[in-house]
Amino acid sequence: ALRAANPASRLIGFLMGPDGIIESEYVEITDALVDHYRNIGGFTMIRTGRTKIDTPEKMALSRKTCQDLGLDALVVVGGDDSNTNAAFLAQEMFAEGIQVIGVPKTIDNDLTATDSTFGYQTAVQIATEAVDKLVTTAASHNRVLILEVMGRYAGWIALNAAVAGGAEICLLPEFPYHVDKVLEKV
Repeated sequence: ALRAANPASRLIGFLMGPDGIIESEYVEITDALVDHYRNIGGFTMIRTGRTKIDTPEKMALSRKTCQDLGLDALVVVGGDDSNTNAAFLAQEMFAEGIQVIGVPKTIDNDLTATDSTFGYQTAVQIATEAVDKLVTTAASHNRVLILEVMGRYAGWIALNAAVAGGAEICLLPEFPYHVDKVLEKV
């Protein structure tokens, strides 16, 4: 789509996310590279990272990488940490004329000021299918089955999948459950 809009455009992917910007490690995203990874899913192509660009040194290295590459824009795709980096980078790159855009992508769906994020709907759909199958299996075998789903500190996937899939109980990280306290009452 980028090249359709402007055939002279280049698309750069920073390896390991923020680490790639800081350390100037990147790959040009070509049609052939994308075709190789098509339908694999995730960030296998450039991998992902959790590094924070939180010091003047890291910021200076990031700015230098963007300047050396002659970037007009930097698109940061990710969750809390990534979009915090994007906000700081936007402030830093403004004077350089480099536009920074933050795109919400986290299965946790826990970003402030956004209704939904890339990956969240897919995660809920897959988890709902698993809940539905486990509910049926548990009933037919007269057993209790437990499913743990993704979501670091946010229970959005668990809650939505439990409701949609017909689970009888759903534990959420927002409401800690301590089994030792329950056993004391028994």
